[in-house]
Amino acid sequence: MPTGFPLGGNALLFNNVELRFPLLGDNIQGVFFHDMGNVYSSLSNLSLRMSQRSVQDFDYMVHAAGFGVRYRTPVGPVRLDLAYSINPPAYDGFGGTTLQILQCNPNASSTQSFCQPSRQNVSHFQFFFSIGQTF
Repeated sequence: MPTGFPLGGNALLFNNVELRFPLLGDNIQGVFFHDMGNVYSSLSNLSLRMSQRSVQDFDYMVHAAGFGVRYRTPVGPVRLDLAYSINPPAYDGFGGTTLQILQCNPNASSTQSFCQPSRQNVSHFQFFFSIGQTF
């Protein structure tokens, strides 16, 4: 039964560029960044295209740009980023919870909206928190 959740791939291409600068004192830095990349279905499908051909096509380069703050600690930097995804993926998915989706009967025509696939998009705005260096 289709779920609308990504299944992964066999090739990865990712690039990250950061411009760090002092923000407050010696321990707090600001950063502007641009990320691009994706997980591709196979190495032969690796593409630098910036748009999907259809909601089933995920073999294209996704881009995001944003601003972040780095706080230096003894165990590594605490990172807080806000990004804007320029071309987020769209996909056919289901709106219900995992339990609701598992209760859908693919052989019966259900009137419940969460049993019917609908076009969905990943949000343009992304928030990221982590501890440690990215590279």
